[in-house]
This record gives sequence, C-alpha cells and structure tokens, in this order.
Amino acid sequence: MNALEQLRTMSDIPLTTSVLLTVLQSYRRPYDKISDWVLQGVLIQLRRGLYVVGPALNAQIPSEFQMANLLYGPSCVSMYSALSHWGLIPERVYLVESVTPKAGKHFGTPLWNFKYYTQRQSHYHLGIQRVQVGSNRQFALMAGPEKALSDVIIQSSHLNLRSVSQTIEFLENDIRFYTEALADFDLSLMHRIAEGNLKSSSLRMLIKTIEKNYVTVLV
Repeated sequence: MNALEQLRTMSDIPLTTSVLLTVLQSYRRPYDKISDWVLQGVLIQLRRGLYVVGPALNAQIPSEFQMANLLYGPSCVSMYSALSHWGLIPERVYLVESVTPKAGKHFGTPLWNFKYYTQRQSHYHLGIQRVQVGSNRQFALMAGPEKALSDVIIQSSHLNLRSVSQTIEFLENDIRFYTEALADFDLSLMHRIAEGNLKSSSLRMLIKTIEKNYVTVLV
C-alpha cells in the first residue's frame, strides 16, 4: 500500500505530524512531502502539527466536532453547535462553538471556523458527554442539551432573563428552541450548573420556566 492509499484509510480522523511521518517513513525528506501535499490539496492544515485529508483525495473527512476537540483542548462542543447536533434548533450551524477552561480562542480554517469560549473549571465538566459523530472512529466531547442551552445563556453577555414570559420569548422566538424537549431535561444538573455561576439568576429563571410550563406533574 503506497502513502496515498494509506492516507485514504485514515481519512475519517485528524492526522498529526507524527502519524504522517509514519506514513512517509520510506521518504528521505518527509517534511517536504507534507508541505507538497498541502500545496497539492492532498492535505489541509488545521494548525501546526494537525491535518485532515484534502479535496484531492476525494475521501471522507473527519467530523467538525472531532476536529474542534483536537484543535484546541481541553474543550467540548457546546452552545448552538451542540443544540443543532441534538436537533433542538432548526438551523444548521457553520461556526463550531466550544467551551474550554483555557483562554478563549478563534481558528479560521479552509473547512470550518472554530470559536472557543472560556468557562471556569468548576463548571466546565458539568453535563459533558462523549458521543459518536461519524464513523466508528469519530467521537467528540459534547455538551448535553442542558449544558448547551445553559452555555448559550452564560455566554450571551447582554441577556438577563427576569421573567417566565421573557424566557419563553427567548426560547421560542430568539433561538427557536424546540421547547417540547424541555420536559426531558435533567433539572438537578441544571441546578448544579446554575450554582455559583455569574448568570445564576438567568439560569434559575430558565429552570423555573421549565418547571412551570414544560414539566408534567403526575398526581
């Protein structure tokens, strides 16, 4: 199997320089070959040391969510990107949004744009799931529905939810959230997310709205 054929077998996962050097171990100048492949469209460089296969191979590429985890970490896909993945908003999202306990960051690549929002370590880990996002080798850390919706509110600097009616307006009209899904939300998790958060009052109003309007109480 030649080097290009080996690349095809790995096209569904991001490729580090060390992996590419293994593929090119028979080449005398493997770094030059990597540069050539980038120029030829065989590879796309996401950042230094991280690549995906390019259009010249006409092969499957990794999930943008898997790319997001590897591009800058630790991080998990969240906010509108996660809400779209879970089918909770109608729009497909083309900016991949993540949260991270590190400094915020933005990456523009030929495939996707990636944005990372800072979140305190004490809250970052709450509500994260490991989900399959493509082939059997494609997995990503992603905010569950409760965390994703909470992170939208947390990162919306000018949003202050003060009433149930305002919260419903935000959910149904501002972000077009499929509110029937709220009946299945884990409210104990949402209380943990709200505790000690700078947006705790807005998050508690969201919880109150869910309890009052979307949870069926069995008598």
